[in-house]
Amino acid sequence: ERMPARGGPLRAWPQYVEHYFLLRRAPAANVRGLQIGDPMHWADAARLPLCLLTPEMHNRSLVDGAFRAAGATVMPAMETDSVLTLALSVVAGQLCSVLPGALVDAVRGHEGLEALPLTAPMLTTPIGFMSHRQVQPTRALDAALALAQDADWLQHAAAHSGLLVAD
Repeated sequence: ERMPARGGPLRAWPQYVEHYFLLRRAPAANVRGLQIGDPMHWADAARLPLCLLTPEMHNRSLVDGAFRAAGATVMPAMETDSVLTLALSVVAGQLCSVLPGALVDAVRGHEGLEALPLTAPMLTTPIGFMSHRQVQPTRALDAALALAQDADWLQHAAAHSGLLVAD
């Protein structure tokens, strides 16, 4: 959906479809690694102490749209322009956060975390590789495009980003 806003002649290569999760400390003690919990409605997530991206960030506009669609008003306890801080705020304290699946997958090794798929509404975002149309692509762009179209890469990206499953 961002291609028209970018202007100019662009090409896109779809990579995967992103889904969103509420990341929180697991309610049970001694939980090994990341747990995938039951789905949670966006309206319920809005009532939790959240660390969210700052309002000017594109991903925050998507998240805010889902909260609005759920009829919820969200008042974040903390805002940041760092996606790493979203996850670390949950690891380090009493905050929860809304993260895309690719970031949730990146914290699988942390003990005592739980990711709940967010629903009602179901927010999905197509993720792709974009490039300006060029008469003569560079070798680096050729290599990137080869990877972006590789079946093994696409399968790997989808497995670590969209609808995650428990280990």
